[in-house]
Formats: sequence, C-alpha cells, structure tokens
Amino acid sequence: MKIQTIGRENIFSDIKDIILLEDGASHFIPVTGKGGSGKTMLFNQLQEYFHDNADEYPNVIVINYDFRDLRSQSFASTLYLNIRKMLQHNKKLFPSNAVKLFYRMLLTAPESWDGLIKFSRRQVKHLINKGVRLVLLEDTVETIGAPSDYINNIFTIGAYLPNCVAIVAGRPEDNTLSHLEVINATLGNNDWVLHPPFELLPFTLTETNQFFQVHLNGLLPENQVAKIHLLTGGSPIHLAIVTEVLKHNPNLEILNEDIDQLKHQYEIDKTTLLSRFEFNLMAEISNLGNTIDWTVLYLAYLNRRYDRKIIKLLLGGSDQEIEALENKYRSLLYLRKTSLPSRENREMLHDEIQRMINTLIWERIDYLKDHRKSITNKVIEGYYMPEIQKYQQRLTVISNNGMNLEGMTRYMEDTFSLAELQNECLDYLLRIDVSHGLAYFYQLVDEVNQSQYPNFNRLLLHDGVKNLGLSRIIPPEEIRARIYNP
Repeated sequence: MKIQTIGRENIFSDIKDIILLEDGASHFIPVTGKGGSGKTMLFNQLQEYFHDNADEYPNVIVINYDFRDLRSQSFASTLYLNIRKMLQHNKKLFPSNAVKLFYRMLLTAPESWDGLIKFSRRQVKHLINKGVRLVLLEDTVETIGAPSDYINNIFTIGAYLPNCVAIVAGRPEDNTLSHLEVINATLGNNDWVLHPPFELLPFTLTETNQFFQVHLNGLLPENQVAKIHLLTGGSPIHLAIVTEVLKHNPNLEILNEDIDQLKHQYEIDKTTLLSRFEFNLMAEISNLGNTIDWTVLYLAYLNRRYDRKIIKLLLGGSDQEIEALENKYRSLLYLRKTSLPSRENREMLHDEIQRMINTLIWERIDYLKDHRKSITNKVIEGYYMPEIQKYQQRLTVISNNGMNLEGMTRYMEDTFSLAELQNECLDYLLRIDVSHGLAYFYQLVDEVNQSQYPNFNRLLLHDGVKNLGLSRIIPPEEIRARIYNP
C-alpha cells in the first residue's frame, strides 16, 4: 500500500523548491524522523517526481543512496553509480572515452584514491559547468557505525561544487547527529547554504483521521481513531499496518477495549501496552494462513534481499503459486519499494515490520534459532552459492572476451553484484555460526587478493563488511589489516 503524503506536502514542496532554485549555490538539507515516519517514501517521491518530469527539468539529476544497501556502502560503487547515472541522463555531457578512462582507473586504482577522487571531481564539475543540478539523496545515515571515511569521501567530491543539493536523512539518534556534524564540518569551508533539519513528525489526530478517510474509503468512529492514534503514536507505517489488518478483521481485539482504560494503561506502562498492541497485529497476520505466515517470516529474517527463487526454495510450488502469495502479502505488510539504482526491481519489508516479526514471532517460536539456522543454511546452499558461482563464471567470460566500454560496463555491474551477494552471504553466516562466518570472510580475503583487480576488489570487500556484524567480532583496524595485508 502507498501511504499518501498527508502532513508531508509542505516538506516535499519546500525541498522541491530548493532544488529548483537557480541561485548557483549548493544546499545541504538534513531530514530526520523516527522509523516509519516516511523518510524513504519522501526520497522515492523526489526521485520519481524529477524522473516523471524530466522534459520540464532536463538538467536535474537525482542520485539516491540508502546505507542499508550494501552496494551504497561501497565508495567505488557510489562513484560508479554516479557516473552511470550521469551517462544515462545525457551521453553528450559525459563522453564515452571519459567513461572508459574512469572505469579503467576504478578497476586498476592503487590503494591511494587521490587520483580517482580528483578525476571524479573534474568530471562532475564538467557536468555542473554544463548547468546540471546534481541532487544527492542519502538515506538511513544512522546505519553507519561511526562518522566514516565514506561520508568524507562522498562530500570530498561534491562539497566544493556549485549547484549541488545534498539531502541526508536519518533517525533522530546520536550517531545521526554525529554524521550530520561531520558533514557540516566538511561543508563548512565551502560556499554551501546549510538548512535547518526538516523533521518528519508523527501524524496528528486530525491527520490520522484523514489517513483513514483516504485508505479505508470512509470514516472510522471517532473513538476508534482516538484509540488507534494512541496505540500507534501517529506513526505512518503502523497506521498502514493497522489499515490492512482492519480490512481483513474490522474487530481487532484491542480496539474493543474502552478508550479511558487504554489511556490509563498507557500512563502506567506504555511499553507493555504498545508491545501488546504490536503482538495483536502480528497475531492477526498469523491468522491469515500458514503459507502467508511462513512467507513473511522468511522475508523478515532474510531481509537483505527479496527474490522469488528464495521463496520458492523454502516453500516449494510453481511460479504462479508464488506470484499468488506475493499478491496476498504485498499490501498486508507494506513492502518498502526502493528507488536505489542497484535495487530498482526489488522490494523489501519495512524495517519496522521486520523488527516486530523478529521480536514478537521468531523469538517465541524459535527461541534457540534452530529453524532460522536451518532455513539460512538452505538459502545459502540453494540460492547464494549457485548465484555467486554464476557471477564468477560470467566475469571470467567477460574478461576473456576483451574489455571495451560495453565489456567493462558489464564487468563492473557483475563485480558489484557478486560483492553484494558475497557480503549478504557473510552477513547470514555470522548470524547463525560465527566460526563458519569467519572462515568465509578469510576465504573472501584470499579470493580478492588472487583476483584480476585486487585493489578494486579489496575496496569492495572492506566497504561491504565494515558495517556488518563482523565488526562486533573483529576490531575494524584488524579487518582492514587482514584485507590489505594478507
């Protein structure tokens, strides 16, 4: 289900107006909001708006990153996706010989990235001089463990440029504020306009009522809306879940309780009441049928990637049967559509739904994680290993056939896809078996050091693993030392 921009219209309009300013200045715009408040939706809307109106705004290039995405965490991939996006936008602005030179530098770059950064600056500046308005959307910045080289590198390239708009979104948490301070410091020496944060607040009671008017095709009783607003705190994603559940069961148990009694419980023990409410929602989802139940459980636990092959591997059935399941749970659980370049055709469960399913269902039915270990091993052996082998074979064929611009582009695409698959596989292994996960990490270190482009592949491995659970087992400096000094 798509949440309408109730209460967000002014923020969208204000940011759009800043992007369209013809002042030649660069603008830094922070956006904060709790999980489920609509930050990703806002970014998707901005990207879709300028994509749909490209004829009217031909010089606006919007590039969307999300730090939950392993590919977005790679500095090399970020540079590559920038260049590819610009090339696709207008090939006349970015000549093919410059693209080929950039790809060659990326593949053969030394450990020092100074030359590559300078080259990227020069090419991006070339676009800016042609009148392009570069818009960088950087989502979920709070998922990065600490203010990092990654942020510094990104803004090293963009910070000094005129006519650039950087919009960075994160939850209102301490490390989000730390990242914003790092970025502010990076931008402080340049001619940037620094805007106060746009805060995505929860829906008010009036906005909650508007939401149900739109999404339930009619009015809920006033006391029902008041109960839902109390229990959800006006969180858009929780309101979306409630809406879908009410379509299946309009007599949700907790909503039959007296409003004054709920308010009293809220004042005495807010945490217990809200946990009971979330469990009530998850119980309703579980009652819709075992097949849907297990499908969403798998999705919640394996939330790095959705692929129909994975669901088919775990549940069996034909493609038609899997498609029918997708149609059933698509609206119920609000799959988060992403506009990321590397995930254009993927959908994922929203983080808040994933959290509720993992804490309220998985922890109760699989306390020792035996079943989760079993399905993870099955997905690794039946999906990840064959996919990884497929990409390794494709890369060998491409490199043997010569590396013209088309071949280099295919090689880069497949290399990033391979690195992403390997990092996801490592992430799952670390969840269920630390020793097995460490062994796989050491295997990856050996593979990148024996590869055709070792420095490039070391960078992909390092950027991919530094924000995974591996950093809780091995200190970050040791991770880097093992990769770069095997």
